[in-house]
Amino acid sequence: MNSNNKKIIRNLLIYLGIPILLVVLLLLLFDRGADQTGLKYSDVLSYFEDGKVSAYSLNLGTGEMKLTVTEDSSKKESVVRYTVPNVNLFYNDVSDYIKSYNEEHPNNRMTQDVIRPAETSWLVSLIPTLLMIALLVAFWVFMMKRMGGGGAGNEGQIDVHPGLLQSPGHRHGDGVDTGNVAQRLEGGDLQP
Repeated sequence: MNSNNKKIIRNLLIYLGIPILLVVLLLLLFDRGADQTGLKYSDVLSYFEDGKVSAYSLNLGTGEMKLTVTEDSSKKESVVRYTVPNVNLFYNDVSDYIKSYNEEHPNNRMTQDVIRPAETSWLVSLIPTLLMIALLVAFWVFMMKRMGGGGAGNEGQIDVHPGLLQSPGHRHGDGVDTGNVAQRLEGGDLQP
């Protein structure tokens, strides 16, 4: 391989490798992974149905939930963590169980802590758009450099048709007066 092909491959790997590397890093950083508790959604619903839940906190943005579960036989409380797949579905499923628990325990009602979702600033939400614009500009600059466009090789040069510089009766190269061309353009003798 000659050095020009090696340079092309290196540039291609840089321009493709960096975005791919960024995507992989973002996926690794923000991957929440599978829920490790081993609980199923039906198990969580059965805690509410059986009246074992005395308190819970729920993050509306992430769906992360902490349940305080009381076992009937030992009256021992334990904290169970679970991530709800859909907050709206969860509330629709357990609202009747919460009402019945509160009616059965008027002096010890269920403690409900609802955490609002985290808000992102408008600058953070603008970052993906700015990244896309920067990538498009970088790609455009790369293509312009590769194609030799953008005035890289012919700055200050004007292509003038040789017939434009000739007076009527003169041939090309006969010592043409360029002032005459300007006068003829102003007078309308020549079409630009």
